[in-house]
Parts: sequence; C-alpha cells; structure tokens
Amino acid sequence: MAARTIPAETLLGIFDHLSKKDLFLARQVCSRWRVVGTPALYRQLSFHAREGNSYYPVVEDVPKNAHHVKGLSLNIYDSNTSPSQYISETIQTLQLFSNVRTFVYNDKDYANSLKWCILWKVLGQAITSMPHLASLHIYHYIPSGTWQNPNPLDDSPDSPVLRQRPPNLQDITVELRIDRFEPSHCIAAFFERLFAAVEGAEYLVSQVWLFWYSTNGGNPRGPSPRNWDPNAWKLQNLQALGLFDSPHLLLTTIVSADFSKLKTLHIHARNFAPLITYFSRETTAAAGFRNLEMISIDATGAVIYLTFTHLKNSLIEQYLPDVLKYFPSIKELEIMTPCEIFTIPISRGNDGVLVAGEPYDSSAFVQDEPGDDDMEKFPHPG
Repeated sequence: MAARTIPAETLLGIFDHLSKKDLFLARQVCSRWRVVGTPALYRQLSFHAREGNSYYPVVEDVPKNAHHVKGLSLNIYDSNTSPSQYISETIQTLQLFSNVRTFVYNDKDYANSLKWCILWKVLGQAITSMPHLASLHIYHYIPSGTWQNPNPLDDSPDSPVLRQRPPNLQDITVELRIDRFEPSHCIAAFFERLFAAVEGAEYLVSQVWLFWYSTNGGNPRGPSPRNWDPNAWKLQNLQALGLFDSPHLLLTTIVSADFSKLKTLHIHARNFAPLITYFSRETTAAAGFRNLEMISIDATGAVIYLTFTHLKNSLIEQYLPDVLKYFPSIKELEIMTPCEIFTIPISRGNDGVLVAGEPYDSSAFVQDEPGDDDMEKFPHPG
C-alpha cells in the first residue's frame, strides 16, 4: 500500500504510538502525512518560561497549532533562565491553548521569592483560558517566607478573578516541596488560597504529595504569622497522600481531610509511629482510615545491623501487626528499606481475618516520583 493511500484513521492510530522524534520524521514523508500527523505532534507540549518561550518537542509555529494541544506542561526554572520579565509573556501565552484538557504547572526548581504570586497568576490565567480543562497538576516549591501574608488572597493588585472553575475540571493533583519552616501553616495557606481561586477545589483535589527540605538538620521551624484554622480548609475527596522526609508530626495535624476516602498512603516511618499512637489513644480515630487499601512505609533510614534478611523480618514484625489491626480494608503493605522495596499482599480469609501473604521484591515496579517531566510519560488527556 502506497503511503498516500493509507486511510487517515489508520495513520492516526500509527502516529499515536510513535515517539515525538519518530513522529517528527514521519511527518516529512509527504504533505499528507504532515497534515495528518500535526495534531498528534502537538497533542502534548511542554514549554519553559524563558525568553521566546522554549518548547519541547521543538516544533515550529506553536501559535498557529496551539488548538491541537490537549496536554500542556509549564516549567518555570531558576531565576537565571526564568527572569521575571518573561513571566508576564508566559502568562499571556496561555491564552493560546484553549483546548487543553490536562495542565501541569511546575516551579519546583524556581527559587525566586515572587513564585507564590506567580503561581496564582498562572493558575488564574489557565482557568480563564482553558474551558475544557479536566485535570490540573500543581508541582510547587514553597521557599521560606514567600507564603506569609495575613491575607492569602491579597498577593498583588493583579490577582486573578477568584472562585472560577472550568466546567469539565474533575481532578487536581498537588505536590508541595517545603523548606525549613513549620509545615502546617504553609500547607494551610496553600490550600486556603487554592480553595479561593478554584471553585469546588475541596472536592477536586484527589492526590497530595508533600516533600520537606530542612537545611537546619532538625525539624522545620520559622515564623508563624497566624494560627492554622483546621476549619478553613478540608480536602473532601483525598484518595492518595504522601509524606516524604517529613518531621515527627502526626499526619492529621499536617493535612485536613476526610480520610475515609483515602485509598493510598505513603508515609515515613517516623510519622507512622505517631499515627498508631494516636489510634491507640483515640479509639474512634482509626475508623476514619477504614477504606485505606495500600500503605507504603519509608524505612530507608533503618540501620542494617545484621543481614538484610534480619532487617526485613524485623521491619515486618514492627509494622505488620499494627497495619492488620487498624486498617480493615488493607490489601498491600509496602516497606522501603536501604536495600530494596518489598510488598506484602494482604487478603481476608474465609473466617474474615486479614492474612498476610509472602513478601516479594517490588523494587522493579517503582515509578518516578510525581512531577517527572518526561514528555513520553506526560499524562494522556481524556
């Protein structure tokens, strides 16, 4: 069959399975392939806030083809490559992408003190410009002090119109990287601001990943200009929660949520112990986690004092009884060690009692952390 006689539907199916590099080459076969392949080439696009707005894949005439973009990732890097004068240009550029279904905002590597304000300006423009938006991913790094404003809505005279919501928005994923200070206040400030910017956000946030970076060698600390009001924000549809390198805190004091919706919990060993202590003291508290199906415990700080087998057995003895006791819907317990990651399958026997299966090495199944900026792994829009 000659290239020019292949049905367009068949070509589209083939192009959907090609890498960006191969698709770019395929579009050069003939003018027909170029026309048919253009929507697939532009379907997922990443661009960086710098002079001229750098795009990946490197494609020509983005404004002309912006209507083909269904998945868009905006990456803001350090102040050397994303000076403030380019941010306004970037925000205006978002108006071109009116057909986007999945939008990713990523400023994890941007150290400018204005980033708190930039985040809300970008989200305001995205919400206004993308009426078909269905999925929103926010990967935000909070440097010390940038969030400390008594009125979280009064970031600048150019703050976006608040309480907007694209009619098709169904899901919000949040990853916060937190620097040095008391986490409860900055997390509360972020979600209070998100709730003010996106109507119904409390029901849309389904995944939250929290990373701490402490430069003082101890628990995060710093000025707390106002008390955290747990009633000011509450996640009503949280299904996955991760606490990474967090201080010794009870997770219910860090995150305000209806934990009965939670299915997956990634937690550091130092946070697991306070949670179990809390359950043993407040007998009704564990009922809030009754639907949890998977727990991943980060025990990478465990000391290898004998062999790995001894360490593995010791960790199982340490965590498994409490998991079986307090989480009636649990199906998997994953434990991360300095040597490997292993998973214990859990099922309910004929007598209704939870039974732990044989542990297996699950290291090979580990995925990149949320926010990986590999366009071949970009969330495929619906």
